[in-house]
Amino acid sequence: MMTRQKTKWRPGLAPAANWEGLGPVAAGGSVFDLAVLQAPRFVHVWAATSCGVFRHRGRGVWEQHLNGLTTPLISSLHVAVGGMLLAGGMNGELFRSLDGGNTFERATQLHAADLAPVTCVASSYRFDRDGTALAGTEGGGVWRTEDGGKRWLPANFGLVDQSVQALVCAPDWSKQEVVLAGTAEGLFRSTNGGRAWREVDWPFCDMAISALAVVPEQQGDAVFYAGTEEGCVYVSTDGGRAWNRVGSPGEASPVNALYVLPGTQGKVLLAGTTEGIFLSEDAGSSWQLVCAELGAVLSLAGTQEMVVAGSYDSGVWQSEDGGRTWQSISQGLAARGLARLLAGEESFFVLGPNEGLWRSRDYGRSWEKVESLNPHLPLSTFAVTGSGEHEVILVSSVMSGLLRSTDCAASWQVVQEGSDVLALLVAPAGPGDQRAWAATATGELLVSHDLGLTWSTLSTDTEGQRALLLAASPHIAEDHTLFLGTTADVGWRKQPTVHIWRSCDEGRTWRKILDQHTPATWLDAVLPPAPGRKPYDGAFFATETQCLRPLRGGRDVWVGTQVTAEAPNVLALAMDGDPEHGGALFAATSGGVYRSSDGGRTWQRINSEENAGSYVSVAVGPAGEGRRALYALELGGRLWRLPLG
Repeated sequence: MMTRQKTKWRPGLAPAANWEGLGPVAAGGSVFDLAVLQAPRFVHVWAATSCGVFRHRGRGVWEQHLNGLTTPLISSLHVAVGGMLLAGGMNGELFRSLDGGNTFERATQLHAADLAPVTCVASSYRFDRDGTALAGTEGGGVWRTEDGGKRWLPANFGLVDQSVQALVCAPDWSKQEVVLAGTAEGLFRSTNGGRAWREVDWPFCDMAISALAVVPEQQGDAVFYAGTEEGCVYVSTDGGRAWNRVGSPGEASPVNALYVLPGTQGKVLLAGTTEGIFLSEDAGSSWQLVCAELGAVLSLAGTQEMVVAGSYDSGVWQSEDGGRTWQSISQGLAARGLARLLAGEESFFVLGPNEGLWRSRDYGRSWEKVESLNPHLPLSTFAVTGSGEHEVILVSSVMSGLLRSTDCAASWQVVQEGSDVLALLVAPAGPGDQRAWAATATGELLVSHDLGLTWSTLSTDTEGQRALLLAASPHIAEDHTLFLGTTADVGWRKQPTVHIWRSCDEGRTWRKILDQHTPATWLDAVLPPAPGRKPYDGAFFATETQCLRPLRGGRDVWVGTQVTAEAPNVLALAMDGDPEHGGALFAATSGGVYRSSDGGRTWQRINSEENAGSYVSVAVGPAGEGRRALYALELGGRLWRLPLG
């Protein structure tokens, strides 16, 4: 049972908030798109990442911007004539910024059914006068705006393939408003600004067009370049009607991005491929590899003085000599998809699905990646018990199954194949406890009595439900109580719901104790001591914007409280002492880190202006010399520490 209560919210910072920045777990990350603007004083660079939009000015540092974004998963960026910044999300939403990316506003998308990930954005070269821009999506075709990005409408007449991978507008719209759209099955051309499309039959029939570029200073018929997933480059000198093949940058390496250097009349081109960056100084006839260190290139952008490249995994690189030499400018860019922090007595761990497992042995100051897990990416979850020669690590791999290591992560043994384990619980009673539990994406529950070496299946009522959480009572030796969190669509309207189940016999039988209707796909919990409560019901839970606290004196009753009036998502909880007897609760939210000193009834933000970001995980752990601290993992992978008394 759950009741809802509004918080008594108090604005402002908590007293004596003395955060220490420990730096990013790992700099860089994947940059899906880039936008560049030459300003009088310096060049602005914006990067689209899975952790929001980052901005770099001149030789300054990267700044993360999330204000106004309803999703941090930004896949496309474009700066239009006049300086407006347009952005697209992996959830299909479109945004615009009128202040250089400091704040964003979500656009209205009319006649929208199911939104598809935004893959590219382009605009008219007269955008400051006509307000026309287009956005391509993966499966949803093209969106079009005529009012500067406030409202967008589908523009798919004649567009047979709606998996759009690239868009480009001709510089000169005086006679025809020519736009090209590269799709998974060919090239489409519009002569009326994207209102209607016609397929370019030859030579692109059923060919995946992955990149498009235009000579920016060309008047009259535009000169276009097109790159394909097969690694070929084509040129058109008549506005996209007829095409000829030129040289190939790499050997069958997909061309992910093309860039024409301004002021070269189309002679100097750069191609971003899975092998790195290639340069052509003869309009694409011949190519040379100029930078392989950054790996796969996802985007290229620039000005006449500078070119930048966004990469898969290694951040942003820059060239100041027309693409001939490159250097990384990713210092301070933290765009890693790290999602969970575990603070142990001897080692700290951080995990991200595609980033893998990282370890720190100096209280979070420096980190090393567990390279032995690279062949098993992506990862779902992990658990650690013991230390030193007694340390056991369990990691769930989407591809390999459940993995186990007993040699400090040097090697891994597959202990359970074919199970997509999403929640793990190991040795909840401490040293000497050999038990472990695992819950899967299909509602299966597994148990082990030898610290995860062998497993057997338990019977539950959660078949078909996606596991979110496994937790144990702090008195499990006496009350034998476990908690299982799952999510499923229930009812004739398929309303998404988080379920919380309890077992009083170590997982053999289960009873559902809480339903929380929410579209959230996460659940976290802290379990303070509550001796004498059998069955144990003293857990605090967090999902969506709610912290669910147990009602004192009630049985299986939780009260839902928002940590602030702005209702940010509550992503993780931590505990310092007993929250009902002088201890504190901490919440990592999309609006900062919050503390409650009254058992979750009221909350106060404890961030300073320096680290007022979005947080995905929080933990209480040692800080050396007998001290303890609160550790908070910021979206993107930056770690902060706050000393505790």
